[in-house]
Amino acid sequence: MLRSRIRRVHAIVAECVKQYERNPRMYKAMLYGGAAVLVSSSVASVSLERSDAVFTNWSATHSCHPHAVYHPDTLNELQNIVKKHHQKKQKLRCIGSGVSPNGLGFSNASIVSLSAFDKILHLDSSTKQVTVEAGVVVGDLLTHLRKHNLTLQNVASIREQTIAGVTQAGCHGTGAKIPPMEEQIVALELLTPSSGIIQLDANDPRFQFAKVGLGGLGIVTKLTLQCVPMHSLVETTSVMTIEELKKVHEQLLVDNQHLRYMWLPYTDKVVVVTCKKLDPSIDMTKLPPISNDMDDRLASLRALYKQVATYPDPDHVNWRFTQLRDSLYALDPLNARYIARVNETEVDFWLKSQGTRVALSDEVIGFDCGGQQLVSEVAFPSSKSSEIAFMEELLARIELDQIPAHTPIEQRWTASSRAALSPASSPDKDQVFSWVGIIYYLHEASPSLDAIKDAFVDYSKTLEDVMTPFNATEHWAKLEFHPRSALERHILKERLRKRFPLKEYAALREKWDPNNILSNDFVDELLNTDL
Repeated sequence: MLRSRIRRVHAIVAECVKQYERNPRMYKAMLYGGAAVLVSSSVASVSLERSDAVFTNWSATHSCHPHAVYHPDTLNELQNIVKKHHQKKQKLRCIGSGVSPNGLGFSNASIVSLSAFDKILHLDSSTKQVTVEAGVVVGDLLTHLRKHNLTLQNVASIREQTIAGVTQAGCHGTGAKIPPMEEQIVALELLTPSSGIIQLDANDPRFQFAKVGLGGLGIVTKLTLQCVPMHSLVETTSVMTIEELKKVHEQLLVDNQHLRYMWLPYTDKVVVVTCKKLDPSIDMTKLPPISNDMDDRLASLRALYKQVATYPDPDHVNWRFTQLRDSLYALDPLNARYIARVNETEVDFWLKSQGTRVALSDEVIGFDCGGQQLVSEVAFPSSKSSEIAFMEELLARIELDQIPAHTPIEQRWTASSRAALSPASSPDKDQVFSWVGIIYYLHEASPSLDAIKDAFVDYSKTLEDVMTPFNATEHWAKLEFHPRSALERHILKERLRKRFPLKEYAALREKWDPNNILSNDFVDELLNTDL
């Protein structure tokens, strides 16, 4: 029996190593020594004492120290784990890839990982639907779908999330006619503490709550997703002034399958990235290529780095754009005048990056987000005037308050979602939502990480001030509530209560998880319907 348990622990550690090697930048579940309590349902005698297991998110801004980490291989094992915790009324949080900026999947109680639930179960070529286990990583699914000339309609900017995690958190891509990712779910299987396994689809009204359930209604074990034919996109990058953008913005939304703006604070420039489905009849030679090589594009930023760095890293000539920009910010991250200088220099990079490229859709939609970072993002119902007005108000506040705003402030769009807790939830299927995200980079070598975190709290409050008249709602995976005062938390919870049907959500939690074992502090506090 002891040897069996040792082999089990070795297998789990090996799986963690495999996950880390496959994705070291994003997956930071660190297990210290042999003291970590790694158990399956067959190891019922392992106590739930505090272990040395530590899970840290991508940017190392959130971590948790769970009592125990479960790693079931089968649905039966998972059911036994849930049953045991339900009977004992002990917390059990299901974690995905652990990349949420706010640690949405974290808990200091027990954690269960579905990394072994990574199978692609069935693909129906006639309906273009694929059924997968919850732990399948988005990037792996896209690779598999390519073999069948299929892809997902939309994906988020990164690919390292699990498919259950990215949908439970209400993540999104971009495209005014394309909804957030949870709308690709056709059916799902939910393991609940009190009602066991439940099969849900669009014919069941509870389905719309379960699609974006924040892990609080049950553990998603299986999903069926609607795919689309694999296709190539023509991506065009251009730089416009704000006044130029105002004249063409509405048409850009109509004309393009995907649209993304990167606003550069303290400049009058916006980087506009448009994507259209490739028309086979197009003469490719007439598409303007990106004419400058990377050395030309990075020349101004490299020159600035050599000028301002006391001891320039000789390897900076090999850095990617995002590495170079992050390193420049790290030299004086909270000096607004200096940040404005970096941002203005970045404009030259984008001017030299204008042009067109053609690639498969899943290669184009994702992009390099840079290094460790603090982020906040909100979504609001858009109208003809609101989208640019929102950004002008935010940029004006940044300059007025001399906020050292890093680039980019990213603006994207989605169609509405039927999911009850989606930030883009709306009964109007024609409603378009605009998403705006702010960012501070956390260079690992920076001596002022705590000061940057404090400054970002103030920056986020500015975003909240701007968003209120626009009826905006925070992205669930980027919503921070720990730095807030009691009054600020109350205001936040009131806003969420007005925006979402939280009483109905709470009623489902009471039915499916009456002992409230699946949630964490985030879900318990923010979705509590009691005043």
